[in-house]
This record gives sequence, C-alpha cells and structure tokens, in this order.
Amino acid sequence: MASSDQPHEITVEINAGPDSSPEELDRLTLRLRSELEEIDVPVRAPDRRASPPQGAKGAGALAVGSLMIAVMPKVLPQVVDFIQKWTMRADGRTVKIKTQIGDRSIEVECSAVTAASGDLLKLVNALTERISKTK
Repeated sequence: MASSDQPHEITVEINAGPDSSPEELDRLTLRLRSELEEIDVPVRAPDRRASPPQGAKGAGALAVGSLMIAVMPKVLPQVVDFIQKWTMRADGRTVKIKTQIGDRSIEVECSAVTAASGDLLKLVNALTERISKTK
C-alpha cells in the first residue's frame, strides 16, 4: 500500500512567547488540540498524569506544548493552513511542525510573520508530494 493511503505523523510544538507560563502553554496546547479535533484531525497529546522532572527532556516523549497529529498527505495543506491561522490569532506565538520521511527529517516554524507569506504553503505542498511518493 502506498504511503499516500496511510496517515502521516506530524509533531506540532507550540511556543507561546517568552513571557508565557507552563500553565498558559498547556492551555494553548489543549485549545489547539480541541480545535483540531473539531475538524476531525486525530491528535495525541502528552500524558498529563506524570510530570517529568524540571528541565528533563525525555527521549521520544511529547512535552507540554506538543501535539502529535496523524494526517493523510492529501489533507496536510489544509491542516497546516488551519495551524497558520491559529498561530496568527496572538502576537508572539510560534508553532514548529516536524515530521520524518524515511531518513530525512523536516521542520518548519510558523509565526504570525511567516504565516502571512505564501512560502509555508509552498513548502507544505512539496512535503505532501514527498510523502505521497514515499512507500
């Protein structure tokens, strides 16, 4: 079965700005998760039952401010467009979108400034094409 027939996992990391608290970041993460689920995008979020030690960076674990979403390549541009618009709702907010395709990793950072340009959409279209070709 071709990769274009399978959902592709994307990590979304939210940065609410230098003056934000962990609680605010958690609220924003949950809000984005809820809004993505409203448009039928499957989302996984960090396990909030266990708190990692301060400053810890667990291998493979999602941190507060991160979501893992599974998207079909054909809807990836719409999901990124949604995240762009969500990012633009507040000053100082940035979002990193990361994925792995084969042995290559791709990371895109979106802020209110970059979200306004068409460059991000061009990159997402290229990413979508690459995912579709990967088996």
